[in-house]
Amino acid sequence: VVGAFVAATVDISAKDRELMIQSEMSQLRCYLQKATAFFTEADIDGSGTLSLDEFKQHLRDQHVSAYFTALGLDVSQAELLFNLLDRDNSGMLSLEEFLGGCMRLKGPAKNLDVNLLLYECRRVSKMVRDLRETVSKDHLACAPSESAS
Repeated sequence: VVGAFVAATVDISAKDRELMIQSEMSQLRCYLQKATAFFTEADIDGSGTLSLDEFKQHLRDQHVSAYFTALGLDVSQAELLFNLLDRDNSGMLSLEEFLGGCMRLKGPAKNLDVNLLLYECRRVSKMVRDLRETVSKDHLACAPSESAS
């Protein structure tokens, strides 16, 4: 009797796990469909990419803004959000960048905050590298040549 009970419990647990997986996959598909619809509607010129202007213009619509918020994304800082989504810094978002970014930023504001910090870190690191290069070039240009000695 105990063996049958344990076997039944294991079977039910496996079915519950499968239902949870199916539910999660269904929610993910729904989320991606909504995000794709947002992208397609915002792509006013039909280029397959979103510019910052297209992105901002689409978010001005209250229904769209609410819809984006329902996707779990904070739209209060549209330009920063666009920059976070624009991984290659091209100034344009591809559908792949947009979906990947939405998945990365989905969730509580903490996720967005952390990603904003990462974005700023990358930006400051680039500025430091550029400054280092400039200083290095200036130093080499000002250094006396060995042939003059």
